[in-house]
Amino acid sequence: MPQLKEIVQFLDEILNVSKIEDDSMNGFQVEGNPDVKKVALGVDACMELFEKAESSGANLIIVHHGLFWKEKDCRAVGIMANRLKYLLIHGISLYAAHLPLDVHPQIGNSAQISKAIGLKKAKPFGKYYGGNLVGIIGELEKESSLDASMSKIESVVGKLSRKDLFGKKIIKRIAIVSGGGVSLAKAVAEEGADLFLTGETSHSAAMDMKELKINTLYAGHYATETFGVVALGKALENRFKGLKTEFINCPTGL
Repeated sequence: MPQLKEIVQFLDEILNVSKIEDDSMNGFQVEGNPDVKKVALGVDACMELFEKAESSGANLIIVHHGLFWKEKDCRAVGIMANRLKYLLIHGISLYAAHLPLDVHPQIGNSAQISKAIGLKKAKPFGKYYGGNLVGIIGELEKESSLDASMSKIESVVGKLSRKDLFGKKIIKRIAIVSGGGVSLAKAVAEEGADLFLTGETSHSAAMDMKELKINTLYAGHYATETFGVVALGKALENRFKGLKTEFINCPTGL
């Protein structure tokens, strides 16, 4: 049975947590049992995930959106108190990886989506918080119609929640930014993308896409950010033989 400190050290190293500037307080957030029986992985640190993880026998939870943020009131009252009490009473540890998982070139959200779609010549792009490159841009093996490209993407990320089709009808170059990537619309246009896949939009961004003539597909903030934690679970199983991991789905519908 692996020790908690061993797993935390591995995660810190593979995700380069100490060197990536972020508004999330990434890394080890809540300390529970030192012997890790099973790891649960999810997108958001919430009671639904905590309860499902405990029922599954997990005592370490790894999430993309943790409990503690630099610009957020994190006092242990109300919802925060309930969440912390549940973790501590059940001896469950919590680890968070926000931008470190977004920007990772192999197991990051955008990188994993790019790999699943089959993009070639994939490379990071799109400066975000702290100058980190959060997106991936690459090319289809051969040009494809817009409809065929959308069908391929839906086979990977699930049903699209919105389509803003203001650009080309023939697709070769695709940009991906998981979650709320619409602030990078200008960078997408500068990279010459024929199609942009992200999680969610905003009122002002909708007009930007139209004026920049970008085809943009929205697959949901939650759905586009499941890929990284799933890949991280596989990396843990490869590193710690015999360790069981499970992705626990708690969709928000957004």
